[in-house]
Amino acid sequence: MSIENGEKVTAWVIAIFIFIFTILCLTGLWYEWNNAFDEAHYEFYEGGVK
Repeated sequence: MSIENGEKVTAWVIAIFIFIFTILCLTGLWYEWNNAFDEAHYEFYEGGVK
């Protein structure tokens, strides 16, 4: 396996990761997950303060 093939594999992995991340953003799943995380963190923080 040459170095060029390794670079191609790395490029494909990065491209696929960006593609999946873009799909998550477009479908709103990333926003919903992030929003749910913020709500859980907020509730935990408020619970700790009271």
